[in-house]
Amino acid sequence: MKMLRCELWMLVASAAVSCVPTNRQPPIGEPDSEAAKPPPAGESTYRGWKTLELNNSVIEVQIVPEIGGRVIQFSLGDFQYMWVNDALAGRTSPETGLAPDGSWLNYGGEKLWPAPQGWGREDRWPGPPDAVLDGMPHEAKILKDAAAVQLTSRDDKRSGIRFSRIIRIFEDSTRVSIDATMKNIDTRPRRWGIWSNAQLNAANAKGNRPNEKVNVYCPINPKSAFPRGYGVQFGLANNPQFKPDYNRGLMREHSERMVGKDGLDSPAG
Repeated sequence: MKMLRCELWMLVASAAVSCVPTNRQPPIGEPDSEAAKPPPAGESTYRGWKTLELNNSVIEVQIVPEIGGRVIQFSLGDFQYMWVNDALAGRTSPETGLAPDGSWLNYGGEKLWPAPQGWGREDRWPGPPDAVLDGMPHEAKILKDAAAVQLTSRDDKRSGIRFSRIIRIFEDSTRVSIDATMKNIDTRPRRWGIWSNAQLNAANAKGNRPNEKVNVYCPINPKSAFPRGYGVQFGLANNPQFKPDYNRGLMREHSERMVGKDGLDSPAG
């Protein structure tokens, strides 16, 4: 069984996602889960979906178990950080977990996928689409002793795994903790990574075009296994969207409307 903790911090001007060991302690100034707790999750609605809502009066998290166990929205004040597909708002997946033509139902939001992604090999995840892990309903459980929701996927025979995770918020904090577990439900060894995939709202204030000021940053591992501190997984080897700053030890990425995918072995997540 493999476990991973991802923590999402939303500040006034920036956003960062990090994945850390499950025994990590909350940073100084952040509330411990055993301290004061916000109200438990409750039933709600969001854009036509029935949701489970986590709310501490600072942030609001909307979860839709019916569409692949997605965190469909994260709000800080009036700003909604997740991208949601307007064409699919309020819709749920057919029993197949796929669109009628067999294509991906790209709702948006945040969800779990197996990694690595790839095609033509059994040990690569050829999605999206993924009818089971991404498209079918997840079992949802409200944890009464904390402001948390537990989601569990159906068993996926192709990958041989089942996903489960606990999404938790804290009193007077913008912090969201996601404890993800992947269980081998097959009769033979399987090797996958846990991939938390979030589609963020990167539109300008009017919502009619991309915000050119949006950048994504990640620390570069000074002892990286990659010669350049990062590895290109898809697209051009010299993709101009990938902008490493070795003096500062940071990778900056800025969209220039090109397809590309890279990876960093950063211990910071």
